[in-house]
Amino acid sequence: MKTICLSILTVLFFVNTKGFSNTNTIRFTLSGNGYSDETIIRMLDGATENFDGSYDAWKLFSPNPSVPSIYSRIAPSQELAINSLPEYTSDKSIVLFAKIPVTGYYTIHIQEIYPIMPNYSISLTDLSSNVHFQIFGDTTITLFLAEQQDAPILHFNIYTKAVVSKIDETCSANNDGVLSVTKLGNTDWSCQILDGNGTIVADGMVSAETITYSNLVPDNYLIRISSFGIVEEQSITINAAPFFLADFDLMNDTLLLSEGATLGIINNSTNATAYFWNFGDGNTSSGNNPSHTYFSEGLYNIKLIAYNNNCSKELEKTVVVIDDQTLPTAINEAENQGIQMVALGQNRYKILVKSVDSKIITLYSLEGKVVFSTLFNSNQYQFSLSEYDKGLYVLTVVATTERRTLLQVKLVN
Repeated sequence: MKTICLSILTVLFFVNTKGFSNTNTIRFTLSGNGYSDETIIRMLDGATENFDGSYDAWKLFSPNPSVPSIYSRIAPSQELAINSLPEYTSDKSIVLFAKIPVTGYYTIHIQEIYPIMPNYSISLTDLSSNVHFQIFGDTTITLFLAEQQDAPILHFNIYTKAVVSKIDETCSANNDGVLSVTKLGNTDWSCQILDGNGTIVADGMVSAETITYSNLVPDNYLIRISSFGIVEEQSITINAAPFFLADFDLMNDTLLLSEGATLGIINNSTNATAYFWNFGDGNTSSGNNPSHTYFSEGLYNIKLIAYNNNCSKELEKTVVVIDDQTLPTAINEAENQGIQMVALGQNRYKILVKSVDSKIITLYSLEGKVVFSTLFNSNQYQFSLSEYDKGLYVLTVVATTERRTLLQVKLVN
């Protein structure tokens, strides 16, 4: 009976060789209890997952109950000895069924009748233990199988290459690279991302066909995908965006209305293609090195937005505009009041007075807010502006007894 069983399988195989391609054909031979049986699965252009009369063959079971059987199935009671399937472009698992006459150890020999093409990897999964066996060429595995009839024992896993795509960094130093990994037909796989130093930047199970990783720095990455006991590695590079910088210098950060108060700008930006300047007084410019004239005293923020394609970078600097025409009068008046202010450098000042009477010194911001105020009774007082924000200030010294202003002067920090 053993000889008859093998002869029937041989006839089935040769009857169908007309439809065989020269690739992607696997034979599974189940051996045990003194007998062997086999089934064939192949991927063929033009085949379907249903019964294909030109390619498939029904399974003929031995009448000997001691003979094990292995086969695939397309529907209940529709078992195949030769199962021709499409050339898949997504992952697929095919169930292999068996009839096991006696509990014991059985071997399964996997033979590539025609080689598996490089776009595929294959493995077997033991359904009783969920152990995976990756198949490299002809392979033999041993399983302990319990006595059973018409039971699923293995998954034959067809693994297609992952699709990896990227988006390079969009703007210099943004660190916004993106990697997407897709496993078509598979929602149970793992993905690990390693950077150029071998450091794991992402790792975990994936329950969808596609996973996307964002905010990646420019680097060379290794993508390691695992499924069905098969490990695939792909390398990809996220490229850095061209260096891009918004930068400028002010030719003078303090302007006097008496001298025209015209601001000059030196544009030091790198790899910028367009500019937008806001001068802080409602006026703007798109020039490369614009100039601008102010007509009112104040503290103005100069803002540059530099563009490179869809990227933009910003930088702000401050200019002080002073109405200096009242300063000489204030100084002359101060000299007449017996008080003098001396600049010591580095925004340090000393106030000298002839009288030791009580006086209040107050520093105001340009908006009129009190920055500091203190009482002093000596004939000198020293202070510094370095601890305060850059800007224009007004300093007053008032005699407390007479409530008379001894000094009022503008200071630039």
